[in-house]
Amino acid sequence: MRDLCLIYLLKQDGLTVDNVARVLVVAFEYEFGELQAKCIHFIKANNNKVKQTDGWNVLAAMSGLMRKMDEKTREMARDKQRAARQYFTNTLGTRQKRM
Repeated sequence: MRDLCLIYLLKQDGLTVDNVARVLVVAFEYEFGELQAKCIHFIKANNNKVKQTDGWNVLAAMSGLMRKMDEKTREMARDKQRAARQYFTNTLGTRQKRM
């Protein structure tokens, strides 16, 4: 079934202004490189029309959410690194004072 869907979407009439943004999400999710390229080409060729669709709005919202999640993840990692450095600095400082 997956292969049949992929073949249909890769055909000239498989992508439409209304479905291309959602298809692009699925193409990235399942790592369909050829379909990703076809969607991107289609979006570039029909840029103004695609950007007026609900699918594009969902894709844009998802992109913003992913960026925010990435930023929050990086921020949390930095906080953990700072806490670890502080812990080791305090631990080593205490040990050196005891010696």
